[in-house]
Amino acid sequence: MKRSILAITTLCAMGMLALVLARLLREPPARPFAQMAPSGAEAGTGGQAPAAGAATGAPAASSAAQRLPRLDLPMPPLGAPLASSFDALHQRAKAGDAQAATRLTRELARCITTNRINGTASVLTRMSTEVLADKEKFDKLDSRQQQQAIEHAEQVQRGLKTAKENAALCEGTDVYVESGAIYEASLMAADLGDHAAALCYARGLYGHPKDWASTTAVQRYRENAQRLMAEGIQRGDWRMAKLMAEAYSSQGGRVGLFRYLNMYDPAQALRYDHLLLLAASDDEKETYQRMIAAWMEQMPNADLAAASAWADRTFKKHFARSGPLASALCEYN
Repeated sequence: MKRSILAITTLCAMGMLALVLARLLREPPARPFAQMAPSGAEAGTGGQAPAAGAATGAPAASSAAQRLPRLDLPMPPLGAPLASSFDALHQRAKAGDAQAATRLTRELARCITTNRINGTASVLTRMSTEVLADKEKFDKLDSRQQQQAIEHAEQVQRGLKTAKENAALCEGTDVYVESGAIYEASLMAADLGDHAAALCYARGLYGHPKDWASTTAVQRYRENAQRLMAEGIQRGDWRMAKLMAEAYSSQGGRVGLFRYLNMYDPAQALRYDHLLLLAASDDEKETYQRMIAAWMEQMPNADLAAASAWADRTFKKHFARSGPLASALCEYN
């Protein structure tokens, strides 16, 4: 039975991966973009745009990164391979085109996911079908688990099929993936008003870019991620509040660049758990109450009243009109 449960858990994870890929392959919904940012000349940089990765520490992904940002380059047609559309999207994004920045972020994320899935297709196929192929193991599951296994296997197969079909769109994109271009793109999109991109950048789940051992690059990521999270709190973004709580409660062990934030602070985590409790659903409240109790056990001298008062003030100032808690999962994953 333990092996069966493990298989079901694996199928759940693979199913989520397939759903994420399917979501990426849909066209982005209409989104109100912030006013276009000034170009390098207008911003007082002497007309010279920063080199690719200047904001994040990522090395240049192509020679286009060394050129001036340009809005006169035509927007590449939808469905064009990323290798052929990267330069135009990149230059337009650097010149302040919010739509280009978001599209570049989505397409880079799609190719990262597509390449990962295609690179492990045989493993994913085996993991998604092993329960169904073993009649004895399948019969030990209850009816709900059996249906779940079937549905998740189908989801994984659809995801694998989609990844295979879209392999041509991502051919030749390894250089962009390895250089960390996704971080530069998502940061540009975030600064141009794409709040989903801001969350994805701060989460840092796109892996560790090649040649990012530089402490300067990591420091730039840390500073930008913390800034984007703080801006999210100011606009009442529950996704960023959840990410703040996670960052303050993390002592390492997280995947991607998120582990470099180094924000562990139980007192701050206690405050944010109180804040999240104020908007939690009935099902979520027990979770946050349990986390608060755990923090109080760890910090018996903590001022619970002060943490609660901070949460009340912050809620009234920034979150009173933000609605219920929202998922803090990255959309562009």
